[in-house]
Amino acid sequence: MRSFSGISTPTVTTDVVVNISSTSATSGGTIGTDGGAAVTARGVCWNTATAPTIANSKTTDGTGIGSYASSITGLTSGTKYYVRAYATNSAGTNYGNEVSFTAIAPVKPTLTTDAITSLAATTATSGGNITADGGALLTAYGVCWNTVTAPTISTNAGITNDFAVTGPIPLPFVSGVTGLTPGTTYHLRAYATTSAGTSYGNEVVFTPSNLPVVSTDPMGSLVGGIAEGNYTVTSEGAGGMTDVGLCWGTSVDPTITTNSGIIRDPYYDYLTGFSVNYSFPLDMTSLTVGTLYHVRAYATNASGTAYGADITFTATAAILGQYALLNYQGGYVFDVDVTGTHGLIALAFSPSSTDWGCTSTVTGATGTALGTGMANSTTILSDITANGCTSAAPVGVFAPQLCQWYDTPNWYLPSKDELNLLWTNRNADATQTLDAGLSAAIGIAPIWSSSEVDATHAWSLDGNNTMVNTGLKTDQNNVWPIRSF
Repeated sequence: MRSFSGISTPTVTTDVVVNISSTSATSGGTIGTDGGAAVTARGVCWNTATAPTIANSKTTDGTGIGSYASSITGLTSGTKYYVRAYATNSAGTNYGNEVSFTAIAPVKPTLTTDAITSLAATTATSGGNITADGGALLTAYGVCWNTVTAPTISTNAGITNDFAVTGPIPLPFVSGVTGLTPGTTYHLRAYATTSAGTSYGNEVVFTPSNLPVVSTDPMGSLVGGIAEGNYTVTSEGAGGMTDVGLCWGTSVDPTITTNSGIIRDPYYDYLTGFSVNYSFPLDMTSLTVGTLYHVRAYATNASGTAYGADITFTATAAILGQYALLNYQGGYVFDVDVTGTHGLIALAFSPSSTDWGCTSTVTGATGTALGTGMANSTTILSDITANGCTSAAPVGVFAPQLCQWYDTPNWYLPSKDELNLLWTNRNADATQTLDAGLSAAIGIAPIWSSSEVDATHAWSLDGNNTMVNTGLKTDQNNVWPIRSF
């Protein structure tokens, strides 16, 4: 179009439409001449009817002549549209040739199903990975499962919806599978839903075990012929456990029937029925220093015995001043034999003060040498039971009873010579901070030994750090528990 002033509308052609999706596409145009006046607006316009104009949907893509690209948005999937490029100058607006296209209808998403992990008696973990959304927004995704093949979102024994604010594709997700029946075979598929419908990932098949699920945890302290092993139970399986513990040997994969040692957790029946994972240490004993051992945790229920992974350790010679944590109670080595296999450990802190035991009775706890403290303590405890004695201490128990608060029956009241050696060796190895760990923690003497003098007296370490036989059994002295290894 040319006006009387000699200015005409621009000449423009329309580009073909590319990058077509369900909601958007790309086109554009080329302005060959400006008609004698500056091009002040250009772009494309579109409509569902032919011959669209700038009164319909349009883009504004700059000024001037030349080529330009235009983004067409806000489309409805499956709908046919007509497009024309346009250019405007002072003479008016001119349009390019008309092209048409159809917005792509979305398709169902595509996804894969993750393998089963963390399988227990009634729970498992799976999930999936959405690799394409099909051109529409996700509205739900998760996993569904059933006891028959090809579970769906409407035919299933269980389903999760793990939909969250969607991220970029691919979109991985994790699903918790619950409410399972041990010993039952399940079929599971991941699913994803958009306006185009629901699609499913590959099917995985799994069977929750009737057996418990137990892991062998990293080793704790290694001290001479003792090693602290650890286990964690994450599922008791069907019907609850009947046994749990550790088995070990010098060959790989020891079992409850083929091993060189086994220890059962004496508290398993108390633990059975915990609603959360639980983990406990157990002391493996009678080990040979320098020997490589294999250890596995085990757990047994009515369906059989399950094992944790095989892990290895080497029994290590104890050293004077070494700190060892055994069955939750930590202490310092204050005596060790030449082989590094056996010795004595003192508790790392002092319990409260208390009286010694029954007074006016001869218990027979007369051992004074190294190695007699345990027998003395047992004798004192038997005498307390036989005579029905009652402690007058604020803690309400006698000295050997107080020792056993810390781990029955391992900790006991030291004999006269054991207590004297403990006091002597409290500074034995400064690199192990034995002094800081023991003597600073013990508080103020006197300290009871388990060695009896007569019906009313027992040996103790007095305030001058001297062993004396004048302490009355009714005195309130400190207690310093020890144990052997």
